[in-house]
Amino acid sequence: MLTDKYFRETINNEDLVEDDAGHITGVIPPDYLRRIAQTKSPAKEWSVLERDYADLIPYLIKGDNIPIEMVRSSEEESLATA
Repeated sequence: MLTDKYFRETINNEDLVEDDAGHITGVIPPDYLRRIAQTKSPAKEWSVLERDYADLIPYLIKGDNIPIEMVRSSEEESLATA
């Protein structure tokens, strides 16, 4: 399982959301990803988002942070296939 330390070393700390105890609870997605999800444009980027990251789209459309569990499982899958 990937640790908070891993995310602090690989993701800009300003994009991490922490609880009161200092544990990472989410990631603030970039504004450009939110715009792509909300407008479905540009078409090429939207198709990649829809194909490869469909589970993130509801969070992006609502403007919510992405729960760290989703990021963690995605990263673990990527590392397992590398």
